[in-house]
Amino acid sequence: MDAQEQVNKAISALTSFEVSDDQRNERSAMTLLALLGLQSGDSWDKSTNPLLGTRAIMDRIRDEYKVEYKPNTRETIRRFTLHQFVIAGICEENADQPDRPINSPHWNYRITPDALHVFQTFGTPKFDTLVSAFLSTHPSYKSLTEERKNMPKTPVTLPNGQHLNLSPSGQSTLIKAIVEEMLPRFAPGSEIAFIDDTDHKHGVIDSTLLDRLGITIQARAKAPDVIAWDSNHQWFFFGGSGQQPRSS
Repeated sequence: MDAQEQVNKAISALTSFEVSDDQRNERSAMTLLALLGLQSGDSWDKSTNPLLGTRAIMDRIRDEYKVEYKPNTRETIRRFTLHQFVIAGICEENADQPDRPINSPHWNYRITPDALHVFQTFGTPKFDTLVSAFLSTHPSYKSLTEERKNMPKTPVTLPNGQHLNLSPSGQSTLIKAIVEEMLPRFAPGSEIAFIDDTDHKHGVIDSTLLDRLGITIQARAKAPDVIAWDSNHQWFFFGGSGQQPRSS
């Protein structure tokens, strides 16, 4: 079996798991294969679920499938493949330390035990039955996306001109007011380090700024909706209902 054939099989497996169209591609397929520890000639019953950071995933893709992603694509893999895998219950974050800080260099992912059991049967008569059972208890990312795709998003423009589309409900209206009205009025020139809306889609906006300020955000902890820094006055702004993060 050559590498392309294995990648095509991974796309087929992801399709059976009802990922969205944006994850039915070679990037997501090779990410899945890296997470399963599968080389091009391996049968799927050899699948494992090691703990891997995004950099390690990219290294495995390079070494086994001869595709080298540039360092600046790490965020693409995290936001447009791994994030969706986590929501769909295919993958989990920091199984070894669930309270790991969100900006930790040791942040990692692994295939969940339930999903691993299904993937190990890919290509056998058992697979269709097991994937159907999996989807009966884990809503697919495609179904969740279709449910929300017609709901209007909340557009937000950051002080640096960057545009974000926040989730259509929850605290997004408050976040928009903080970023577009409060900060320009009371702290013009502030930098946005972190935004956490209902879908938890954005998170760290500027990891370098968080590190420079010595701010650590615990994974799955209640964080502020917005963290901003006013360098002119040396002020922090923590907006929303979450808890103030720990600083070093």
